[in-house]
Amino acid sequence: MTLTVPAVLLNDNNAEVLQYLAPLSCHGDNIDGLLSYLARYPDVHRFCPDTRNYQYFLWYTGDTIFAYGVGMSGVCLRIDDTETALAAEYARDTRRFDGACWFSFRYDCEQLENLARLAYMYAKS
Repeated sequence: MTLTVPAVLLNDNNAEVLQYLAPLSCHGDNIDGLLSYLARYPDVHRFCPDTRNYQYFLWYTGDTIFAYGVGMSGVCLRIDDTETALAAEYARDTRRFDGACWFSFRYDCEQLENLARLAYMYAKS
């Protein structure tokens, strides 16, 4: 059963990232770290349209997506432009969606917990 993207996420801040994620899949092992790190924030929600078929996995707070997992080993975080130097040290790749900078990291990146906190704080601002 495929779930519909929560209505709160259907806005201009998320349109491009949702379009990008739509056809992608995510291996379950590469999101374990983020699941653990982000579980401590009561206002963080997660969404996967089809866990049975390993579709993409995303996290959001309020109406802003700030993290997602795709592929076999990657997680991506929406990082504030003022924090890009730190993120670039550990990132495998970068791209822009909806005017925001997204960085791709290995699921086992040593700074993932800190970077996830930065992404969460940015989404809250």
